[in-house]
Amino acid sequence: MILIKNLWKKYDKTNVMAGLNLEIQTGETLVILGRSGVGKSVLLKHIIGISKPDAGSIIVNDQSITDLSGQELYKALHQMGMLFQGAALFDSMTVEENTGFYLTEHGKNGTPYPQKELEELIAHALEMVGLAGTQKKMPSELSGGMRKRAGLARLIVYRPNILLYDEPTTGLDPITAMHINELIVKTQQELKATSVVVTHDIISALYVGDRLALIDEGKIVCIDTPDNFMKFNHPIIDFLRQIISQDPRSFRKPAS
Repeated sequence: MILIKNLWKKYDKTNVMAGLNLEIQTGETLVILGRSGVGKSVLLKHIIGISKPDAGSIIVNDQSITDLSGQELYKALHQMGMLFQGAALFDSMTVEENTGFYLTEHGKNGTPYPQKELEELIAHALEMVGLAGTQKKMPSELSGGMRKRAGLARLIVYRPNILLYDEPTTGLDPITAMHINELIVKTQQELKATSVVVTHDIISALYVGDRLALIDEGKIVCIDTPDNFMKFNHPIIDFLRQIISQDPRSFRKPAS
């Protein structure tokens, strides 16, 4: 479980987080919605320890990470991973090298992975996201959707139990975006992971989310199951209801 208590963060004179409280339940996919610039990505960076709050606390699996740094922070969060908005692939590395980066850097129980095992883990991760056979390609040879999938492969290859997604469908055409949504659901089911997705895409939110939350003026103002969330009386949710012609959950395939 991830517990966020009274989180405050100011940039210049603007309070991006203003006493935000949130509980993320183990094994769920929580989607955080909101307009651009309201602090969705900032919240993710606090959860993974990249940013530190001005006040408040973040507790991950019963351990407060707010004041941790260096090796202590790594030990607390080594089973957490993040898919960044632009995929954040290393341009000078092949898809194979990008995917295996974490495993190569940290090894297995303090020792390097045997080459054959490393290659098998990478191949499985790439196959899972539909990129089998792309190991030797460079990021520049990939489309936007393929880059997102490669970033996801790099995330899931070490099987973290907490997955953070920063605007996973931004900049993608609707068909490719839906493929990413399907992969988020598939990954959560396979890893039995806790997932946090930040987005302004209501189609993606409804498709992947067990619960939806709305962030506004630095706080979580609405949070509930998708059906109940869409009934809240809030201007942003009112607008979201108007732009949906069909519930995207009707497109979901039964879990195998």
